Amino acid sequence: MDNRNGRVLIQFQDVTKTYKNGEIVVMQDYSFDFLDGETHVICGRSGAGKSTLIRCINYLERIDSGKILVEGVEVNAKSARSIRKEIAMVFQDFNLFPHMSVLDNVTFGPVHSLKADRKQAEETGKEYLNKVGLADKIRAYPHELSGGQKQRVAIARALNMHPDMILFDEPTSALDPEMVGEVVEIMKQLSREGMSMIVVTHEMGFAREAAHRISFMENGGFIETAGPDEFFEHPKHPSVAKFIKQISYDRQTPAAAEGGIAHV
Repeated sequence: MDNRNGRVLIQFQDVTKTYKNGEIVVMQDYSFDFLDGETHVICGRSGAGKSTLIRCINYLERIDSGKILVEGVEVNAKSARSIRKEIAMVFQDFNLFPHMSVLDNVTFGPVHSLKADRKQAEETGKEYLNKVGLADKIRAYPHELSGGQKQRVAIARALNMHPDMILFDEPTSALDPEMVGEVVEIMKQLSREGMSMIVVTHEMGFAREAAHRISFMENGGFIETAGPDEFFEHPKHPSVAKFIKQISYDRQTPAAAEGGIAHV
């Protein structure tokens, strides 16, 4: 079921972002709209700038020129705090507080950033932990959890902020292969429920099953954006066609996967 309504949540307007005094160009006059209710997957080669792009949305990285608008509000130093209340982020390395229990990790944001009532934040936190299959871990500490469990806690934490969108920055890349599936299934469920998500990932199975649109990033922007069927079956740009061919090859020869899609 397509939950998109066409409303623009995030808008990039002629954005340029570089490193090393302009020597490395991540985005060059980049413009794009991300939609409400959409699961948008961003893929591309290592170093293409995928993670930088989404980190600019909540001001973890600063752009050189242009504008990024979140629901019409320009992202800058003044607006960053309020925007981070609306746009949650799930990081590659979980970013849990090691000295806090699972429940405390999930309730910290609502209580301290949203000024929510602690009891209410704990109640909704328990609901989200149950949603991600961790109702029995609320008193555990991060060091007692597997990588997959830690990432599911991070997703519950993001959900407990009641965000308008969640940004996922390679959420499975730090996980052992047997733990990837449990995180991907949660993300698929969120997509089905209409959560607005931008997902930087190398999990192309998730992209094919859950994404509304997939974009391939190269040379300072998106060189191709399409729905899953079009993206995988009829790629137009040579770089995307090569990428799809490599994925197909890696599926046939799993031992080669590390050299192919592991770093998209």
